[in-house]
Amino acid sequence: MKMNVSLQNPYTKEIKSLTTGWNWILCLFSPVLGIPLFQKGLANWGFVFLALNGASILGRIQGGSLGWSTLSVLTNLMTLGVMVFMGLRGNELIAKHLLSRGWQFVDPNSDAVRYARLEWKIAETPVAASTAPLAG
Repeated sequence: MKMNVSLQNPYTKEIKSLTTGWNWILCLFSPVLGIPLFQKGLANWGFVFLALNGASILGRIQGGSLGWSTLSVLTNLMTLGVMVFMGLRGNELIAKHLLSRGWQFVDPNSDAVRYARLEWKIAETPVAASTAPLAG
């Protein structure tokens, strides 16, 4: 089931909307130098795609007239696997990245956010207790 959730930067008030479920953009376009991943703040995953692209190119150079070597085939299979992973888990990775940077759910008590927290395995953040010192 797809649900839309919005996260907001508490300082800039910028809002980003994410859906639970499959992310077609990350699945299909991440192999293009990892550009969507860098744009979404997932630089480590972007570098994974850059490395796979480089290894694939080396494998094709090594492959001779047919252009296919064992390295090329392996890196293409690995790229396909990471593409599927990004499609399945991309929105979760983006949400966790934004939350770790201080972003907050716009409506933390909504059904969509509860569903997203379960789907993405994000723990409910407890409301901070008063910061006033204890009397005594």
